[in-house]
Amino acid sequence: MTEDLPILSGAFAAFARQGGYVARPEGGALMIASEAGGEIRFSVHRRGDDLVLTRAERSEDERLIMWSSAVGEIENYLTVVIGDDVRAVTGLGMLDGPTDAPQLATGQHVVQVGDSAFAISRADGIPDHARFATADTAAPVYTYSATVGHSADAVRAAYLAPDGAPLFRLWQPRPR
Repeated sequence: MTEDLPILSGAFAAFARQGGYVARPEGGALMIASEAGGEIRFSVHRRGDDLVLTRAERSEDERLIMWSSAVGEIENYLTVVIGDDVRAVTGLGMLDGPTDAPQLATGQHVVQVGDSAFAISRADGIPDHARFATADTAAPVYTYSATVGHSADAVRAAYLAPDGAPLFRLWQPRPR
């Protein structure tokens, strides 16, 4: 039944197409993958009132990444994940984003919510609504943190800006 499939915005679909990604129904989910047949695929499923995002490589089983009741939060994460591919195709450089706790924005912290979920606590101390399965270094929760409090349109616009402003900066090698 297609009416039960999760729906991402037309603006996200257009952004993804710029990087060679397509979103198409697969089973009861919406699958996002490289049109050229890339190794990694993301799937968005419905679970009650939430959208659940999973990731799998080739023939591996899906692995839970995040869940949220807001489609914009799912789109924000996916935008960051595929954004450098979009920038490469459009001739822009890679952007730098947080990959661990010291790189979080001022006032942000990763907090455990319940028994098995993690979230970004904003500067006001209130946890963001998006939930993540892990908080290991380089975990998706850190990748997502740069988008907290910003609309999906603002995140996509930053990825299409030559310098990534105002949300990101161009990637520079980190000192060792």
